[in-house]
Amino acid sequence: MKTIIPIVSLMIVIMAACNQDPATRKGSNPFFTGLNDPIQYADVNSAHISEYAQITMEEAEAILEGIRTTTSPEFDNVFLPYDEVVHALTKASNNCFMLYWVSPDSLSRAKGLEAYQQIDSMMTSLSSDGRIYSQMLAFSESDGYAELTGHRKRLVDDVMQYFEHAGVNLAPERLATFQKLRG
Repeated sequence: MKTIIPIVSLMIVIMAACNQDPATRKGSNPFFTGLNDPIQYADVNSAHISEYAQITMEEAEAILEGIRTTTSPEFDNVFLPYDEVVHALTKASNNCFMLYWVSPDSLSRAKGLEAYQQIDSMMTSLSSDGRIYSQMLAFSESDGYAELTGHRKRLVDDVMQYFEHAGVNLAPERLATFQKLRG
């Protein structure tokens, strides 16, 4: 029962961020397809690229805020949503960067690069988000972590190690220098 309440809270945050049916909110943007439906890249224009990146980052931020504010960190309300965010941002980043290289439209190439850079910046700052990391750390010190095995335990360990290698534990001035050097 104790894991259901944070999950429901997280779902409410996500639904509030999206507040509409995804098909309506995302209109006719070719990037927003159903499960296993191909993206119609031939129909993509520069406005679609910008909209896709913006919506993806807004939805990611809503999920991340849900992780930051959870009162009872569990695998299901910290690591699963984090993994979902990383997947969505990586997919969007790859799509935008690919269009920067291959689109025959110069404006689409420019917007592809711009969107790629915005998403990349968000992912870089995410890896040093102390509030997210503190939720992960709180879970790693709980009985729930002790019960994890296999791929779930490996995910927790790998993500936490990634945050540590990204400088999340550095003093603020050293973290700023590290991020500048990291690019």
